[in-house]
Amino acid sequence: MYDFDKDLESSFATLEGPASAVIKGVIENGLLPKPRSRDLFRLLVFVVSLWSRTPAAGREISTIATQTARAFFKNLPGIPDHVKESVDKVEFKPKHPIGVSIGLATENIPYLLDLGCLIIKNESEIEFITSDAPVVFFNQWCQDVTERGTKGFIQSGLQIFLPLSPRFLVLFYDRSVYKVGKRSENPVVVNKDEDVDRINSLQLLTVERKLYYSGELKTKSRIERLPIERRRTRSDAVVTRRAIDRSGDSTLIHTYDRPPPIKLTVSFIRIIRRKRRVPINERVLSRREGAEVLLKVLEYPSGNKYDAFSGPREWRVIDD
Repeated sequence: MYDFDKDLESSFATLEGPASAVIKGVIENGLLPKPRSRDLFRLLVFVVSLWSRTPAAGREISTIATQTARAFFKNLPGIPDHVKESVDKVEFKPKHPIGVSIGLATENIPYLLDLGCLIIKNESEIEFITSDAPVVFFNQWCQDVTERGTKGFIQSGLQIFLPLSPRFLVLFYDRSVYKVGKRSENPVVVNKDEDVDRINSLQLLTVERKLYYSGELKTKSRIERLPIERRRTRSDAVVTRRAIDRSGDSTLIHTYDRPPPIKLTVSFIRIIRRKRRVPINERVLSRREGAEVLLKVLEYPSGNKYDAFSGPREWRVIDD
């Protein structure tokens, strides 16, 4: 399914062996490994590697590279107009885009260690479905944001969904933003068909070609009602925009995902009351505290000031 060399395939086999044992335990017993355990970390690594190594992930990397390069070259001083026009016909992509995707994702796994993790147990009359790109990064807290990406590894409100079987799903989530299920409930039991429908619809945000289900007839009838017209691939969602600061001396090329065409509201996930009061324009700039601390430690060694710029800047978006 994936275009990898033998060494990389062997590496994934090494990773998937321990993870499959963890997943088997979840499906058989409905229980997660202990918090901060090696097995829970293995599960997280498996989920992120699965998300990053699909053909869809490779195409997303190529789309980002192409859009960024076009924005850069079209705005270099002294470039003739006929050359700028031809830039839009050129594609720029890494030799091994899936390898780039895997490298970027696995390098940033430490920023996800502060996320909570729960098992969702489906006791409704329909089943969870999955797809050829089953891991879904989402952000209910920021789902009304339109002009920025909201699913970065350090973003407040981040959620990661992965169906493990027709009856079990693993959810990583920002504990400072969401309450999931009842206090101390794990697995979280879901018995409403509508909730399962809405979780299943998230697969339309990542699926490439195939949705999968067990063959159960009621589930099949519900799949046929999914809003297929809202389906999109990861590369379809990429947006690149250029901005300049007030002085005109600096240019920023900003790449992000379009807002999801599907909104998620389910009975077992609630936004914490104080977080509901946060204005939308502040939510999109919010980073999780645990990830923020780790960012300072990993990227700004002792003695270096943690400061992205010398001071705040005002940016103006340019539509090229």
